[in-house]
Amino acid sequence: MKFCFLCFCCLVGLCQSLSAQTYTANTDVQYIDSYSSNFANVFANDSLSNVLLLDTLIVLSPPNHGVVISNGNNNYNFVPNLNFGNTIFIDSMLYMGVAVYEHPNPDSSYAVSDVAWVYFVANFDSLSCDIGCVYPGDIDNNGEVSVHDILPLGIAYGVTGPSREFVSSDWLPFPVLDWQQQFLFGGPNFKYAACNGNGIVGMTDFWAILNNYGKTHTTPTTTFTPATLAQNLQIAVDIENDTVSIGDTIVANVRIGNVAENYNVYGFACNMFYNVDDGNTATVEFPESFVNTNTDDIISVYRKSNPTQLDLALTRIDHQIVNGNGIVARVRFVMEDIIEGGKDEATEAVLSLELKNVLIYANSEQVLTYSNVSVQNDSITVVLGTPSSLLPDVLLYPMPAADQIWVKSANNMERVQLIDLHGRVLIDQKLTSTNLTTISLEQIPVGIYVVGVWSDERWTYRKIIK
Repeated sequence: MKFCFLCFCCLVGLCQSLSAQTYTANTDVQYIDSYSSNFANVFANDSLSNVLLLDTLIVLSPPNHGVVISNGNNNYNFVPNLNFGNTIFIDSMLYMGVAVYEHPNPDSSYAVSDVAWVYFVANFDSLSCDIGCVYPGDIDNNGEVSVHDILPLGIAYGVTGPSREFVSSDWLPFPVLDWQQQFLFGGPNFKYAACNGNGIVGMTDFWAILNNYGKTHTTPTTTFTPATLAQNLQIAVDIENDTVSIGDTIVANVRIGNVAENYNVYGFACNMFYNVDDGNTATVEFPESFVNTNTDDIISVYRKSNPTQLDLALTRIDHQIVNGNGIVARVRFVMEDIIEGGKDEATEAVLSLELKNVLIYANSEQVLTYSNVSVQNDSITVVLGTPSSLLPDVLLYPMPAADQIWVKSANNMERVQLIDLHGRVLIDQKLTSTNLTTISLEQIPVGIYVVGVWSDERWTYRKIIK
């Protein structure tokens, strides 16, 4: 492939193949004082290969509140405008770094380039934003973006306040002035809920949680003990299946309360742990319930944190408390295998589901939880039938299928087909030596079909139902 970067090839006189040479410019964050600061060589954290000289920075988009001045040796000054004042702000510039590859033959030298941002973070109190920094997505300001950040987002949803100088959900420490609003009982300021800095708590802040999910930071965080209701509440997970086998679809319901008593619920979040390999097939549905009375009034999320953990949460955003009990979430996954315990020669195993780190908000305007939340977990027997070494060489799941079917083979597959009962090949996929693949059934009508798998120089056929 030939690359010509604007006029750079003109400068060196020749365009060359760059297949063996790479250059990647990486984003820099520079903490500066209110008026001026040197910032380091922006090329220091960039990745290079076979590049002998890297010495040119071109500012493509200058900062909004100052200028960048070269000091030589790839060191630059950012000088804010004198009339900008002594305040907290974020600024940035887009630059192009040029890497020159000097070939022993001068006629074969060439230039490559890449672009990246430099973010300038200025704070009149702290050069590094040590206090009061907003990390987009960490709404409860506990140092981690998790499923539990959904709940305070529901309380602050729709609230407005001062916007930031730089609107972004990038994982950076943004210095932000406190809003007037505060989560009650010593909770964090509402500014942490305004993740992207546009001055209103809304869906963009929900996306900030998703984009930065699982990220952590070590700046000082907020710790507080929420107020509680003097009422006991039960949350339970119930597995619908009586018994299951490898390859079956597990259906489990998350239930809040019992039929004898109603409860105030504004939102809930928890982690579900299980001892099976689900092949990343887990899905969560938040059906219509006493909490989810209108899909326009709720936000929900589920995430796989690791092979044995599923995070799920739902909160209302309309500031209306609801009262009731019943199923609030339905979890489905294919049990591909039992993770824990020996099973090579066993005929049975135990599937267990556990809810941990349960948090339930009972108020729409303040952080109010229940004084005692009891958790009821569930488990069922898994019928293995035969030793794993004797299981069928081709497995299809889930059965019946919905929008897709998973195909797992004991041998590497080279081709899979979906065939109707008239013998017509509806889907024909060529594969590159894999033992796990999927077939999309979104455009396939409901009915009975046959999946053909070519592996080990032979065809194997299995029936499926959609």
